[in-house]
Amino acid sequence: MQKSLFKKLFVMSLCIVTSAMVIMGAILFVFFRNFLINEKQSLLRSQSLTVEMQLDRMYGVMNYEHQARRMLAAMSDSTGGTMLITDSSGKILSASDASLIGLTIPSYAVETAKSGEYSELGTLGSVLPDDSYVLGKQLEAKSLEDDYIFTCLPASGLRYYLGQIMQLFLISAIIVCIMVFCAVYAVSARLVRPIREMAQAARSMSRGDFTRYIRVDRQDEIGELAIAFNNMTRSLSAGEQMRRGFVANVSHELKTPLTSISGISDMLMNGIVAPEDIKGFAGDINKESARLITLVNDIIKLSELDEGAYSTETDEKVDLLK
Repeated sequence: MQKSLFKKLFVMSLCIVTSAMVIMGAILFVFFRNFLINEKQSLLRSQSLTVEMQLDRMYGVMNYEHQARRMLAAMSDSTGGTMLITDSSGKILSASDASLIGLTIPSYAVETAKSGEYSELGTLGSVLPDDSYVLGKQLEAKSLEDDYIFTCLPASGLRYYLGQIMQLFLISAIIVCIMVFCAVYAVSARLVRPIREMAQAARSMSRGDFTRYIRVDRQDEIGELAIAFNNMTRSLSAGEQMRRGFVANVSHELKTPLTSISGISDMLMNGIVAPEDIKGFAGDINKESARLITLVNDIIKLSELDEGAYSTETDEKVDLLK
């Protein structure tokens, strides 16, 4: 039972700590993921504003489309991302990557951008080769108000940073779990130790050994239980000593009249008693028998008192002045 109690305490603590670590890891993962995404979106907004200002200045110049592509390519080279200019139908009019010109992005992206701002972590309807942070908005300059800009940054860095963060968290969690498990093991062992000692002492008492006591070295409920157990052991030990003394006294008191009766009966059987002395010896036998009966009756009454079968209460009135 004690081993199972120790095992239950240890397994319960293990489950609690493991669950706490899993929850903390999930919270940490979501927090950093959202943080990195928000940072990337902030950067994409800044890039979109810069591109819009540059396109507004270029609008109407000779070779506008060519100059716009060069500018988008230069911005993309500096940020490592992709920039797209589309019309209201989602057709790509200009892009930092010329191979994307003429492709069409999903209409829901354009509709969302038209009503505010579109963002996603994906491939923009398979237009982009890899998962990317995407931010789309309608251009606000009057000369470009029918066009939309979508700025994109590769999401490979997100996986790398999240992987590094989770790796660091995992190492830290393992170290913390080992420390917690050692502490829980020590605390559980210290908690169960007095209970095991009580079980061993109880087994000793069942064999009649009342010399084992529980070591008390704590001031909590287990310590109080150990003190109560020791007090019970002392009470049982005192009771056992009284019982042994009582048995010894009773044995002596029973032996005396029995020895006398046995001796007198032997003398009578062997005929060594004069006829005139037989009556006296018979009186001695009767006296010792009465003494023996009285002693046995007293023992029976003590037994009934111990079992609660004999009431000590009486309604008899006693005159104390008599």
